[in-house]
Amino acid sequence: MARISDMHKKWMKEPKYRKAYQALEEEFVLASTVIDARKGRKSVGEN
Repeated sequence: MARISDMHKKWMKEPKYRKAYQALEEEFVLASTVIDARKGRKSVGEN
């Protein structure tokens, strides 16, 4: 079975996948920040 990280690397070579993935980056950062806040941790990018 293939690892998702390997599949992601392969898919990132595809322009449509890469564009869609990059378009979602802000949403992933926001979701991560909310999750961290709920757990009482610092957000991504905070020192």
